[in-house]
Amino acid sequence: FVRQDNEKVVGGPTKMVIIPPNHYCVVANPVMRDEEGEVQFDQYGQAKLLHADQEVRLTQEPFPLYPGETLDVKVTKLRAVPTNTALRLRASADFTETDGTKRWAHDEWLFTGPGTYLPHKFV
Repeated sequence: FVRQDNEKVVGGPTKMVIIPPNHYCVVANPVMRDEEGEVQFDQYGQAKLLHADQEVRLTQEPFPLYPGETLDVKVTKLRAVPTNTALRLRASADFTETDGTKRWAHDEWLFTGPGTYLPHKFV
């Protein structure tokens, strides 16, 4: 990359985000993706962002943050819930879980162990 006289460098290179096994992170203002999972770009070649949204990313190949994306929750270990214990969860918005259960904002429920809790952006 060669900077021209009329250009200004506003940010340096950043490290790739590495999520090891059994960890996750939360990305604020994630990029828009199509049905195949490819990043969508506007007419100027800039990645389109989902402003005021969050995306939970689990273990995957190292990835860079696109301009505008930020790490809302740093890389964190997934929570293991032992036998005879539970996590009390509360929904922050209406959503449908992967098993088809509908949750409304401010609903509370228990995630009982044993198991590993996978975070959701609306919980």
